[in-house]
Amino acid sequence: MPPILQADDVLDLVALTLRDLGRGRWTDIAGDLQEYVALPNIFRRNRIAFGSGFGISFNLMPKTSGAAEHTGLFSVDNIDVGDVMATGTVPWRHSDTKFAIDRREIAMNRNPARIVELMKVRNADAMIDLAKLIEIAWWNDPLATNEPFGV
Repeated sequence: MPPILQADDVLDLVALTLRDLGRGRWTDIAGDLQEYVALPNIFRRNRIAFGSGFGISFNLMPKTSGAAEHTGLFSVDNIDVGDVMATGTVPWRHSDTKFAIDRREIAMNRNPARIVELMKVRNADAMIDLAKLIEIAWWNDPLATNEPFGV
């Protein structure tokens, strides 16, 4: 049986034809993790937004009263009403990311020569770096100075 000829075996075809690059598509494999949980949690809906003042104050329940117990038949109830509420304060913490692009790069990266939009790649690069930075702070010491407070 003769060998099966594939497109890569036809040298003129290889030399004169571009591979299908998936115009407009690209795959991000720059992140160290499969999923970054901190950034989406920080920016999800119903979170406190930046406002006036030098921090955020909030009410929280840091403990329970310990009222639950295992009992036997005819046991006597011992009702425990404890103080479980507290007020918390967190000073503002700020994070930043950035990218640059020259207007000449935009001119060179336009149709019909554009394969992937350079501006989107630069933006994605900056956002991945921000996600990495926030993720590290999220899982670090919550009392670290000048970093966002994490878990």
